[in-house]
Amino acid sequence: MPEHLVLECHKNLKDKKYPDCYGRMAWDSETPTLTTGRTDFTRGRYIHPEEDRAITLREAACIQPFPDDYLFAGNASEIATQIGNAVPPLMMQSLAEQIKSAIQDVAS
Repeated sequence: MPEHLVLECHKNLKDKKYPDCYGRMAWDSETPTLTTGRTDFTRGRYIHPEEDRAITLREAACIQPFPDDYLFAGNASEIATQIGNAVPPLMMQSLAEQIKSAIQDVAS
């Protein structure tokens, strides 16, 4: 992270090895767990892989992965909370299918 983007209160953190502060995401590795604070690169490993900025709300939604046309309600902070608190839709779909299958097995 360029030094001019690091907050004054965090400039000494580098020596203390806080790996979740100012962490850059990588195209070829796992995505960090998305939290409600993902809009702030000082609160996690949410720096864009190439650009000196936090990932956008839409980028975070794609990581979860919400469909591209999914509409969130509220302001940016409320949307960040919705994304950060969400069970990823594909994971929930897989769980729902397993639950449905188990219920059908018990019923038959």
